[in-house]
Amino acid sequence: MDRIQFHVVPTFVVLFVCQLFLLNAAPAQEVTVSSVAAISDEVSSLAWSSDGQWLVGGCRDSVIRLWDMQTNKLAQTIKGPRGAVRNVAFTSDGESIRATSMDRRVYTYRTSTGEQQQSWDTEFGYFSSMAVSPDKKSIWVGGTFLKPRPQISECQVALRDAATGELLRDLPRWEGHLISLSLSSDGKCIAAGHTGETLKQCGLHVHEADSGRVRFSIADDVAYSLAWSPDSRTLASTTVKQVPGEGGNQRHAGLVHLRDGATGTVRKTLDAPEFHGMMDALSFSPDGRKIVAAGMGPTRDFRDERGSGKRLMSVVTLWDVETGKSLWIYEGTWGPTQALAFSPDGKTIAFSDGGSLRLLDVATGQWREELMKFTFRTVDSDEAK
Repeated sequence: MDRIQFHVVPTFVVLFVCQLFLLNAAPAQEVTVSSVAAISDEVSSLAWSSDGQWLVGGCRDSVIRLWDMQTNKLAQTIKGPRGAVRNVAFTSDGESIRATSMDRRVYTYRTSTGEQQQSWDTEFGYFSSMAVSPDKKSIWVGGTFLKPRPQISECQVALRDAATGELLRDLPRWEGHLISLSLSSDGKCIAAGHTGETLKQCGLHVHEADSGRVRFSIADDVAYSLAWSPDSRTLASTTVKQVPGEGGNQRHAGLVHLRDGATGTVRKTLDAPEFHGMMDALSFSPDGRKIVAAGMGPTRDFRDERGSGKRLMSVVTLWDVETGKSLWIYEGTWGPTQALAFSPDGKTIAFSDGGSLRLLDVATGQWREELMKFTFRTVDSDEAK
């Protein structure tokens, strides 16, 4: 894979690049020595079925896992596409699962049997995100067209037919790399965030979905994750700021901007000092009254069967949207956040970090069920590709 191109950039953008290599190195997360690789089965994307009966997870070992949420047991394992699974979503009837992979393709699998029904190429050099339209008949895909130095890579968002992959509409290209994508709940606006060669070239863009017309664009802003409120009136985005750290040094802390969905004006900012870097996942509750974010937490000392040392923790925070008050903060097992998703009834948050997939109680912020503890397995490097 071509290296990401940054010259003089802010420290927080360097953090993004480091995480991009750690989490998204194609075709799967691996550390290779000679002809041996270690692959993690971490869950990197999550989606609930509309009735709340099923939870699907796309994993870095090229497997799609399906849990029955009435029993909290693993019900189906689907051998997925070649490479780590990036995004997952149910079709409107719940009978099929859409999935995207590091091989830049979009796949459809039958939920009951795991049979692959179709696939098509997104045509990006590096694929980032997927957002499924409310009617489930079309999919917005976003990615980057990689270019060798000294050329600058470009990113783009396009609307394609969910069944065939036929291009229905594409938006203008931006310089840099796409890092976030979110479709409004009513399907009328698509929001995208990208990095650039410098901070001034980073941006957040919102386009009208039917015409492609620009609703608003914001420069000098790195939107690491995006989420629309259920009424499509508010767009939330995460970024970072520098704050005093230990020993007089500076460190990064998180921010959540709640923007007017029509103008981009910041209505409210939620401070999140408990985050020590990027907030990789963001979601409104189904009723729109709460918002949850997850990302990099502090470094903690640890001791376990593998030894002792320091470990980067994951953090999840839930806020009340109206008051901006933090309702609770949950510190996960370890490693960067992978994914989170509210259940349709708004009572549970499925959360994945570097160590496990857990169910968090929205009322208390406590975890009440561990669905999966992640492991690494050693394979031949050809299998890891």
